[in-house]
Amino acid sequence: MEKSVCERFSVGSYPTLKVVANGMAYDYNGRRDVASMVAFVTRGYKQETGERVLSYAEFIEQRKAAMTEQDENERKSAVVYLTTVLFEEQVLGSKEPWLIKFYAPWCGHCKRLAPTWNKLSRTLKENGSKTQVAKVDCTVHRRVCSRFGVNGFPSLYYINNGQVYRYKGGRSLPAFLDYVESGWKTAESIGPVPEEGILSKIVDIVIEWATEHTILAVLAGILAIAIVVAILVAVLDYWLGVDDVTQYKKLLDEKEEEENKKDGETEDLPPRVPSASQAKKAGQKPKDE
Repeated sequence: MEKSVCERFSVGSYPTLKVVANGMAYDYNGRRDVASMVAFVTRGYKQETGERVLSYAEFIEQRKAAMTEQDENERKSAVVYLTTVLFEEQVLGSKEPWLIKFYAPWCGHCKRLAPTWNKLSRTLKENGSKTQVAKVDCTVHRRVCSRFGVNGFPSLYYINNGQVYRYKGGRSLPAFLDYVESGWKTAESIGPVPEEGILSKIVDIVIEWATEHTILAVLAGILAIAIVVAILVAVLDYWLGVDDVTQYKKLLDEKEEEENKKDGETEDLPPRVPSASQAKKAGQKPKDE
């Protein structure tokens, strides 16, 4: 229920403060002190432009329509879904420009941008543009996102002639079309496509593989732990030496024997009574049995 309420009020970041009055919602973007918030609640919101609050039934109907439209856009979309391998094969060294969206599935802003992104790809394709529109899921393909230092979603980058430009314009279809056509020419490049570090590459390869093969990753982890333990035992045995280990075990046995004697767990055996033949040989008189 809480999630649907947030969607109903278009909440995309936290905390989000709104005043709801007379069926209208007003966003509060002021200071976070008591005096400022009280002033906004009592009279300040009246000077702002509010947004009509949908009834729950209207919200459900609107969400269904949006999902239907999104499914249709996805079906007709020309967006290229880039993996780590496809990025290296199709983007690096490509003569075609690429407009790439780095996103996370849980990101609210990414979800709202998705319909426009699909329309953009379709429009450019219909117009005969050479620009490819793509997206990279950073929760799966970490290596690509790490190369660009992505730390927020969505992050948009334009790549042309090996140079990278970070898109900072509006999120509307006309704004994207204008940027692809000529806007990027006045933007400042942040340099060529970043090289991938060896250490980060190894780490990200392991993480990506583990993400895609969860069960195998668990088994591999158990096997790795077993191998490490076996190696440590072998090293310890070699380091102590066979004689030292034997001596150590002997000391433990002696200590255990002493403790058993103290606790009365072991008793001395009574002296053995010699037999008649043994007593005769020893010159002793055998005892009557």
